[in-house]
Amino acid sequence: MIRTATTRRAACALLMGLALSVPAAAATATQPLRGTQPQGLTRWSGSVWEAARSGSHVRLNELLNNAPAGLDDALTESISKYRANIQTREDTRSKERGEALDSLREILRKPDISDVELSEGLVHAINLEQIALDPAQIFRIPQVEDIVGRSEIAARVAENRGDWLVANELYYRLHTLFMDRGGAESIRYKGDLDRLNRRLSMIQFYAPRELWRMRNDRELADGNDPLPDYVDFGESYVDRLTGINQRMVQSALQEAASGHVERVDVRKMILKGLEAMEVMVTTPELREGIPALGREIARERFLADIARERRNVADHAIVTPGMAHQTLRELLRNNSTSGLNLMDEAIMHEYTNGAFAYLDEFSGVIWPDELRRFERNTNGNYIGVGIQIQMNETRDIMVVTPLDDTPAYRADIRSGDVIKTVNGDSTAGLSINQVADKITGPAGTKVNLGIDRPNPDDAEAGSESIVIPVERQNIIVKTVKGWERENAAEWNWFIDDDRNIGYVRLTQFTGSTTRELHQALREMNREGLSALIVDLRFNPGGLLDESVTVANTFVPSGPIVATQDGNGRRDPRSRNANPRDVRVEDIPIVVLVNQSSASASEIVSGALQDHAQNGSIDAIVLGKTTYGKGSVQNVWALPGSRSAIKLTKRYYVLPNGRLIHKRPGAFDWGVSPNLEVTMLPSQTFDSVVLRREADMLPLVGEVVAEGQADPTELVEGGLDPQLEAALLLLRARTAAQTLSNR
Repeated sequence: MIRTATTRRAACALLMGLALSVPAAAATATQPLRGTQPQGLTRWSGSVWEAARSGSHVRLNELLNNAPAGLDDALTESISKYRANIQTREDTRSKERGEALDSLREILRKPDISDVELSEGLVHAINLEQIALDPAQIFRIPQVEDIVGRSEIAARVAENRGDWLVANELYYRLHTLFMDRGGAESIRYKGDLDRLNRRLSMIQFYAPRELWRMRNDRELADGNDPLPDYVDFGESYVDRLTGINQRMVQSALQEAASGHVERVDVRKMILKGLEAMEVMVTTPELREGIPALGREIARERFLADIARERRNVADHAIVTPGMAHQTLRELLRNNSTSGLNLMDEAIMHEYTNGAFAYLDEFSGVIWPDELRRFERNTNGNYIGVGIQIQMNETRDIMVVTPLDDTPAYRADIRSGDVIKTVNGDSTAGLSINQVADKITGPAGTKVNLGIDRPNPDDAEAGSESIVIPVERQNIIVKTVKGWERENAAEWNWFIDDDRNIGYVRLTQFTGSTTRELHQALREMNREGLSALIVDLRFNPGGLLDESVTVANTFVPSGPIVATQDGNGRRDPRSRNANPRDVRVEDIPIVVLVNQSSASASEIVSGALQDHAQNGSIDAIVLGKTTYGKGSVQNVWALPGSRSAIKLTKRYYVLPNGRLIHKRPGAFDWGVSPNLEVTMLPSQTFDSVVLRREADMLPLVGEVVAEGQADPTELVEGGLDPQLEAALLLLRARTAAQTLSNR
C-alpha cells in the first residue's frame, strides 16, 4: 500500500511523460499562487483537472509548477520532483533511441546481411517507432528506409525458395512496423503476412512434425539449442475434421457472402478461397501428413482445375453469393476426377477458411474441434483445474499462477512449477493449447500433473519432481483485481489509503465482471471512496452486455453504445444506462487505456469519456489510443454439426457518434485519451512483469507470499508513468477535500 511515508517519496514520479518541457519560470521549487484556502486550492485543483481533460500539457505544467500554498507535503513533493522525472524519462528515451539507431547502422554496414540480421534490424526499427514522440518521423531516417527495402526483397526471395518461416518472420516485422501508419501504408504487407500465416497454419494442422522440424532447423541455424524432441499429441487432422459437411459449409459461405457488414465483393471472396486451395496443394511439407499431395500428375491436374475455376469466376459478369458454394462443389468434383482424392472435409476446411480470410480478422467458422475452446474463452468459465500457464525460455510449460479459490490452488500448485507430464504423458514439444486440452476434462474427474518444482532456497540444488492429483471443476475466472493482495481471497482496493483513492483493474469482460466490480465498489464505499482509477490496459474485451453494465456502474443515464452498418446507417435502438444500476457518483475517475485495450474496454472508456464531455460524470481517459476493435460479431450454430459461424455484422458507435473500429486503410480509430501519456517499451515490459508477480497468490495457508513483489514500485520506481499520472491528477483533484479532512 502507498501510505503517507512512502507517498512523499513516490508521487514525485506521477506525471512522467505528461510533457516534454516545463516553462523556464518553473525551473526552481514550486511557487505558491495568490489566494486564500480552501478557495484558491479548489480553483487550482479544478484547473489542473480541466487542463488534463483538454490534453493541454503546457497548461498542466504551468499549474503544477505554480501550485497554491497549503498543499500537503506528499503532493507538494510530488510536484517538485515532477520535472526531474520527466527529464529522466526523456534521457532514457534519447539513450534508447541512440542505441537502436547505432545497432541498425551496425547491421547495415555488413557486406553480407543474413535474413536473421535483417529481422534484427527490423526489430530495431520497430523500437525506434515505439520510442519516437512522432512515429511518422522514423520513416524518414535513411537507415529505416534501407532496412525496409532490403527486408522486403529478402522476404520475397525466402518465399520463392520455400523458406516459409523466414518469409513469415520478415513480413510479420514489416507489417508491425507499418500497421499504425494509417491509410494504404497500414495494410502494405498484410496480404503477404496473411498468405504465409495460412501456409504455416496448414502445416501445423496437417503435418505438425514438419513444422517442428522447420522450427528446430531455424533454432540451430541461429546458433541456439535444439528444441525438445517432438511429441505426437495423439490427435490426427482426420479426427479434427470429423463433423464437417457440405450443409454446414454452404450455410457459412452463404451467410458470409450476403451478411457481412461491408457487403463484401463475393468474387474476391471466392478467389481467396481458391488461393487457399492453391497454397495447400503447393506446400511440400504437407505431403508428410497428406501423402496424396505427392502424386505429381494428379496434383498438377488439380492445380489446372483451380486455375480454370479462377478464370471462370473472374469472367462472370455478376457473381452471386450462391456461387461461393457452387465453386466449392466444383473443387470437390475436380478432386475426384483429377485422381488427387484428398479428404473432402480438408478441401471444405481450407477453401472456407480462405474465403473468410477476405472478410476481416474477427469473422470465421468455428470448427467442431475449436468450439469448446471458443466457448471457454468467451464465457470466462470452463472445466479444468484453475491455472495460468505459459511457455518459458526453455519451452517448458510453466505455471504463472494458480487462480483464486480453484482446485489447483487448494492442491498447492505453485507459481514457477514446471508441468512435465499430464497423466503420465510428456508435455515436451506440445503447444500451450495442447497442454490445456490435456489438463481440462469432465468435472469431477482427476488429472495427475507431474511437476518439477525448483528449490526456493537453493537454485543449484535442482528441482523436486512430484506428481499432484487435482480434481477438475467448473472454473470461474475472476476478472476484477485490486491494487495489492492482502491474502488469497482479498484485495486491498486503495492505491492511496490517506486520500481513499481506489484502484480496480479489469482484465476482460466475462459474465461475472459487473458482479465482481460492484462487490469491490461496495467494499471501497464502506471506507469512504473519494476517487477511482479504472485500469483497462491490456483488456482484450469480451461480452457486450457486461461492457454496458460496467459503464452503467458510472454513467447515470443516456446512451452507452449503439451500432451502425457499413454505410453509416445507425440502428435507432441503443444500449442505455439505467439509473438504478449506478454504483459510483460524484467522484473523479481516471480511466487508463493503451494500444491493447480493445472491444468492450473501448466501449466502456469511450462511453465514460463522452458522458464526461457532456457533463454527467467527472472522468478523464488517460494513456494511449486504443486498439480499434469496434465491430459486432454475431455467433450462431451451423446446421449438421457441432460448429458455429462468427460474422461481423455491424460497428459500434459511442454516445457522441464516434466509430471505434479500425477499418482497412483508416487514419482514425479507437478511443483517443483526453491526456496522452507515453510509456517507453522498457517501462511497459518492466511494469507488466512486476504487476504479474505482485498478483501471484500466496502459498496455501500464508497471508502473503514470501518475497512477494510490491506494486508500489510501479509508482515509486517510475515504471508506470500512466498510472503515476492518474494518481497525481486524482491527488490534485481531491487536494481541497484532503485539506478539509485534516
